[in-house]
Amino acid sequence: MGSTWGKKLNISIFGESHGEAVGAVIDGFPHGFVIDFDNIKKAMNQRKPGMHSIKSSSREEDDIVNIISGTKDGVTTGAPICIVIKNTDYNSKDYESILNTPRPSTADLTAGIRFESFNDINGAGHLSGRLTAPLVAAGAICRQFLDEKYNVKIYSEIEEIGDLNLRNLCDSAGLNGQLTDNDIEEIIKEKIDEVHDDGDSVGGKIMLVAENVRAGLGNPIFGNVESELASVLFAVPAVKSVSFGLGEEFSKRRGSEVNDVPIFSETDGKNMCDGSRCGEETIDMSRILRKTNNCGGIEGGITTGMDIVAHVVFKPTPSIRKTQQTINIKTGETTEITIKGRHDPCIAIRGRYALEAGMAIAIADMYLQDDRG
Repeated sequence: MGSTWGKKLNISIFGESHGEAVGAVIDGFPHGFVIDFDNIKKAMNQRKPGMHSIKSSSREEDDIVNIISGTKDGVTTGAPICIVIKNTDYNSKDYESILNTPRPSTADLTAGIRFESFNDINGAGHLSGRLTAPLVAAGAICRQFLDEKYNVKIYSEIEEIGDLNLRNLCDSAGLNGQLTDNDIEEIIKEKIDEVHDDGDSVGGKIMLVAENVRAGLGNPIFGNVESELASVLFAVPAVKSVSFGLGEEFSKRRGSEVNDVPIFSETDGKNMCDGSRCGEETIDMSRILRKTNNCGGIEGGITTGMDIVAHVVFKPTPSIRKTQQTINIKTGETTEITIKGRHDPCIAIRGRYALEAGMAIAIADMYLQDDRG
């Protein structure tokens, strides 16, 4: 099973949704780093159900992060960091009725085929969104590392929920075309309440941004920045699309419209001299910016020094209360299913924090691979 990712920084995720615990092992993390446990707790709280006014799963987990190896007195030792998060609130009885009737668009059927029905079906087992809890914890450590050592900032914004385009709403409403955070949350809440009350679910689109990433990261051809980032982002359950910069909009444009023109930074180019080559009257090319950022901070699979901008789409939660058609794998008959359990009507709301964590992990690995230190 491919539950380990990374080159210099290896992340392994373990556990099942209804098992004793879930967790992560981080191997290759630098020694001598002081971990801020308050940052980890903040990240876990953002991901937790019930922390927002918007409807989400009613599963109530404490999500207390225990680091059982790789640190001494809160400082990393260079040994693998093992994170354990106990599962305390699960109800496997909700899944007894679907043992032979796979839920549409879930991993019930595919995982059963892949693992010859030895997989844990309760709460989707190892394939559950519950596994984003250790991902977020590991990402919080990597995010702190990037922030303190390289001043890299990572954040996300909700762009779309179903047919709601929040960017268009912000452009057309309020003072100077702006809606407050409370306005936006209320609009989202109203949409998700409508879907939830109908026993259904809805998809969403998230914009993911990393600021102050240095130019020159990335290892073409197969180690390019897009593929490294996408491989982590697609590990978040229900992610179905990842694009960078203008993404699909590129197919509708001409090169003359979208090319990112190089420009000198605020300092005149002649004063941007690389100290090792000043006698040759060369400049530090890593400090050259772009007039636009249509490529999302990546050219030729290598970072440009502009913000890395990704757009990530979550499909609607497949486990819904509406009656759906499926099959009975024992009798071979077509049947109907009504799904029990506790599921988010919109995965994107909490899933965005798993995306931020994944981006932090991927960029931390890129920095550790970079031979410039």
